[in-house]
This record gives sequence, C-alpha cells and structure tokens, in this order.
Amino acid sequence: MGARRNALAIGGQMPVAIIGAGFGGLSMAKRLEDRGIEYVIFERSDELGGTWRDNTYPGCKCDVQSALYSFSFDLNPNWSHTFPEQQEIFAYMKAAAVKIGALDRIRFGDPLRSASWDSTSGRWDLVTESGRYSAGSLVLAVGPLSEPRLPEVQGSNGFDGTIFHSARWDHEVDLVGRKVAVVGSGASAIQFVPRIQPLVSELYLLQRTPPWILPHLDRPLKVWERTALRYFSPLRSILRLYYYLQRELLVLAFIKDPARMSAAKKMALSHLTSQVSDPELVRQLTPEYEPGCKRLLLSNDYYPSIQQSNVQLIPHALTGFTDRGVVYQDDKGSEVEIEVDTVIFATGFKVTDHPVFSTIVGRTGKSLSQYWAKTGMVAYCGTTVPEFPNLFILAGPNTGIGHTSLVTMIEGQVRYVAGALDLMLENGGVPLEVRQDVFEAYNAEVQQKMKSTVWTTGGCGSWYLDSEGRNTTLWPDFTFRFLKRTRRFDAESYRVVPRSGKHLQGVKIGQ
Repeated sequence: MGARRNALAIGGQMPVAIIGAGFGGLSMAKRLEDRGIEYVIFERSDELGGTWRDNTYPGCKCDVQSALYSFSFDLNPNWSHTFPEQQEIFAYMKAAAVKIGALDRIRFGDPLRSASWDSTSGRWDLVTESGRYSAGSLVLAVGPLSEPRLPEVQGSNGFDGTIFHSARWDHEVDLVGRKVAVVGSGASAIQFVPRIQPLVSELYLLQRTPPWILPHLDRPLKVWERTALRYFSPLRSILRLYYYLQRELLVLAFIKDPARMSAAKKMALSHLTSQVSDPELVRQLTPEYEPGCKRLLLSNDYYPSIQQSNVQLIPHALTGFTDRGVVYQDDKGSEVEIEVDTVIFATGFKVTDHPVFSTIVGRTGKSLSQYWAKTGMVAYCGTTVPEFPNLFILAGPNTGIGHTSLVTMIEGQVRYVAGALDLMLENGGVPLEVRQDVFEAYNAEVQQKMKSTVWTTGGCGSWYLDSEGRNTTLWPDFTFRFLKRTRRFDAESYRVVPRSGKHLQGVKIGQ
C-alpha cells in the first residue's frame, strides 16, 4: 500500500496510536487520514465495530434514529428502518472503514496490555499482544459499553448450567425448551426477552428495578423514501438535522426542568396500562423514580412477552446460585430457589471502572484508575487529564448523553483532538498536558450543572453514577454547547511538558 501505509516498519514508532476500532476509533481515523497523519489502530477483537460487533443478542437495535446514528461524513442512504438494527450498523461501520481507508491500518487481535508515558522521549510506550511500540500521542477509543459487568454472586462457580452475559451472547446454546433465568430488565433485556420467550420452556425475569418504557416508533422505510435518500443526498442532511433538533428539545426535560418529564411519564404509564391488565403486575412494573433518571427505553413487545404463560416476573434481585438454579429473597426475607439450566445476565457494563484505566500510566507513575480514585472519572472536555500528556479519551467522562446520538459527541471530541495534534506537529511534536486549574474549574462547572438534572434529582441509582454517587458519565447540557466548546483546540488551557533533561525554548503554547 506504499510507504505511508507501513507506520510500524520503522522501529515500531508512530505519531498516533488509537486503541479501539469502534465509532470513536474510526472517527479519529477519518480526521487523521484527511490530514495525512500516520496512525495505527490496535483492536483486541478480530473484527471492528466495538459495541455493535459485540452485542449480537436477538433483537439488538439502536434507540436513536438511523439518520442520526451515523458518521456526519458518511450519511447512509440504505437504512431499511427508521431505527437501525445491530446487523445494519455493523455492516455500515465495516463499509465506512473501507471508505475512510482505515481498514489496513487496524491491527486486529492485538489488545493493549499497558501504556506508560516516557518522560525522556516524550512519547507513549505501548505493550500489546504482539509486542512493544512507541506513539507520540495516544487516543483511547475503547468506548464506555465495551466491558460487560458480571456481578459476583455467591455460588455461581457451583452452578451446573450455562451462564453468559447478553453482550457476549453464546450462540452455541440452543435455548429451545430450556429453563432460563434473565437477570436484569434494562435496555438489553427488553430487546431479547421477547425474542427468546417463544423458544424457552420457562423464563424467569429477575427484576431489581423496573424501567420506564415508551412505545417504539420504529418502522420500515418505504421504497420511495429509500429511493429519495439514495438519489437526493441533501435530504440525508436535512433528515439528520431534523432528528438532531427534535432530540435536543428533550434536554429541557432531562436537564433544565425535570418537571417537564410529566408528559413522558403519562405516556409511559398509558403504554404500560394499555398492554398490561393485571393490577398487581402493573404495580410491579411501575418505577418509583422519575422518568429519565435511568435511560428511557423503547419497546412495543416487552410487556406482552412477559405476560405469556411460560414467563414469571420476579421483582427481586438475584442473591445466589445453587448447583441447580438461582436464589432470590422474597418480600418476607425468605430464600427462594428456582431451578433453571441457563442464566443470562443483562447487567450492563463497567463504565466508570473500565479495566483499561488501570493499564494507562502517566508521567507521575499513576494509572488513570489511581488518579481517579478520589475524584471519580473526570476529564477536561471529557478528553484530557493532567499528568497524562498527549492522551486523548473519546467518549470519555461526562460525554455520554441520555437523549441523542453519542456519535455527535465523539465527532466533536475528534475535531478537538485533531486541533491539538495539528498544533503539536507544527511545534515539533511538543508534548501537551491540560493545566490543573483549567481541569478543576471545568469539572466543577459540570458537576454544578449536574445538580439540577433528573439524573441527580430523579430518585434512582443507575450505571450513570460511580460508587460514590457522582455522575461522571453524562453531559449535563445541550450537545451543541459541547460542540461549540470543542470547535477549536484551546491551547491556552494547556502547558508544554518538557522532556527529561531537555529544555524547550521558543515554544509558546498555553502557559
């Protein structure tokens, strides 16, 4: 592919290393390709796609419209539905990687083992499955929903049946005729439960907390709609903008005035009572927290499926295993055992405690996990952290959103990172680090805004919160304000990090 393509040919060195080949990694790759900057993507799997590669459970679908859940530089005219299914998103990402020119820059099956800052060279030393490498800058694009959370439950090692997480669906297991326990009732469970219910002999749904569920407005795109999108490209941008603006209005309810959630609450309750007639079941399925405190979910078939004769809703948390099944405590505190042969965990992901954080070691010898031990997972513009020069985190702290497409936030970050890389290269590759005072002021501002949001006032616990109850995952404002903030790289918020034994003169970046 030519000299430019072989970035690892010269001593394993590269200007930029990207960890992860999902939406974040590919977005970054597009920016670097446009600039002619060398890069390599290290991907632990044998295929790209991140979340949309890993989550292959039955019924997996995005809850953001197809027109919005895509790269802004590659608006797809070929979606089959208004909301995309996993297989379509996965195929779209693979096609996009080819268009970007990134496919042959990805080292598949080569997970990062460790990354440490070398103060002498002013570079990142990387150790992956295949060897040691050196990068001027490190872009962490592992994604917040990439490491499944499997709760530690007493007795699980002695269980004679099959256990797997929904994000690591075991397609070798034939569920026909099986007795299945599903642990969790969140975004994944409400999608796959209706698909497996007709197959299994018995299904027990252990629900710790019920979700708020709204009707799903997904539908197949009509032939004339798909034709118009294919041959009139401006329509794709118009549709994307329409959905973007429509979803930004939801911020008023999530963040500015949670009382506005009353309309969503009425709609969700109406949806529930129109599909469930049993008063006791309605009670068990009605949340006690405000809508939006946990992610609002969309489904038309979840409630009907759990009322089938082979399904039993258990409004209690899993407390243990036996060799023949699972155990929970009933309302009287008594332990109840259910005999099952398969347990499917739909228990989310390690978002605030992702294992990769412990492998990234900055200039002071601390890992990201150690740095965040007291403060929680925080970063300036969700992207940079003091003591970690030339490290950029995509879909990082407080960049998650509860109302729209995460790709929007990622592309804002990528533009910001590209500005930083441009500036560093213009100045001979000098290492940059965000100033401590800027970092602290920014995160104080974010947490101040968080106080009035439904995620703080809504009366629930969720994966949005860390072990100390801090919301370090979501962005507490309109996304256009984040995009405005990251439109340019603010060099004045950074300082140059001298290499050991070297003095950098004539460089006037930041302070």
